[in-house]
Amino acid sequence: MAFRNRWSSNRLNDVVEPHITVKAQGGLTVDLHWLESVRQTCSLMPSFQLSLSEPGSFGNAVTFLSVETSKVIELHRKLVKVISPSQEL
Repeated sequence: MAFRNRWSSNRLNDVVEPHITVKAQGGLTVDLHWLESVRQTCSLMPSFQLSLSEPGSFGNAVTFLSVETSKVIELHRKLVKVISPSQEL
């Protein structure tokens, strides 16, 4: 959190603060009915350590470091299950 907080919020400018994307936006609707389920799922997940490894990119717009831990995958699967996005999302 201390590392992430050194960057300005991306709500004020084009800077995206460092973060780990655990689940894509599918199922995260504007009505926020999913939010409490996500909070509860995350609060039940114990803390874990992870390692950052080789960089990658999505075209010219996004550069990232790979995250190595099975716990992120476990959290992702739990979030997908609790949100249950439709096939369209």
